[in-house]
Amino acid sequence: MRYRSRLRRQRMNSGTKKNLAAAAIIIIFAVLVFSIGTIGDFLARNIFVPLFGDAQIDQDSPSASTSPNSPVKLTESVQLSDLRMYMVQMDAFSEQDDADASAQSIKDRGGAGYIIQDEYYRVFAAAYNTEEQAQSVCEQLIKQDEKDAKVYPVSSGSVVFKITATREQIDTVSEAFNYFPEICGELAEKTIDFDKGILSTSQYKTFAANIADKLEDLADSVNRIIAGTSDNSILKGYSQLLDQAREKLENISIKNTDSALAFSSEIKYNYIELAHMYIQYIHSLDA
Repeated sequence: MRYRSRLRRQRMNSGTKKNLAAAAIIIIFAVLVFSIGTIGDFLARNIFVPLFGDAQIDQDSPSASTSPNSPVKLTESVQLSDLRMYMVQMDAFSEQDDADASAQSIKDRGGAGYIIQDEYYRVFAAAYNTEEQAQSVCEQLIKQDEKDAKVYPVSSGSVVFKITATREQIDTVSEAFNYFPEICGELAEKTIDFDKGILSTSQYKTFAANIADKLEDLADSVNRIIAGTSDNSILKGYSQLLDQAREKLENISIKNTDSALAFSSEIKYNYIELAHMYIQYIHSLDA
């Protein structure tokens, strides 16, 4: 019995030693594999790649084909600014023929002769940036027996909407949105300067041509932004507005005029039309 117990203990000890030896071999093998892999990786990255070129390695590398400086897109609110003008209304008619006849008479005297239709056909001679300017003109017209002359204020209101684009693109859109109301105001002031003799016909044409060039640049910038955005109906409409305004100002800049009076009528009509186009565009967004 003692012999068998001792033999059993010997066998158990022998099995334990074999298990420990096997475990040690496995651990050593794992360490060797890890070491070889690490050394191999080190050799590949620091010796073989520099020697034989890293072009092939970079093509397979996941970070090599990714641009690290992709432009960041933001979502921000931008505003189409309010355009407010004070029109000098000469008369209002229920029949278009009467309005057309009145408009032609006003044009012959150097006024705009621009017609806006709502419940009436309203005929306008000019438009100004301030109510005081328009009121002063109306008072002079009333003294000249234009008893129906009065100030007729118009306003586009403003519209705010969100756009998702890069910082540069958002700034470009904001610049374009602010520019249109600004040029309408500038055109009104330059027309006053022309009527006072401060600005010659050629100087006004140069001014109009410069604005046309700026409008073209802004329209091109907006069109590039449109190509990279999903919801762009507002921008498309605004780009068309910029292009229409550019065309009208280009026509003014190359127009042959018979007299200063005819040119004065033309430029008054032009900037009132531009302002009216902008107002209609803004109102269409609210509809």
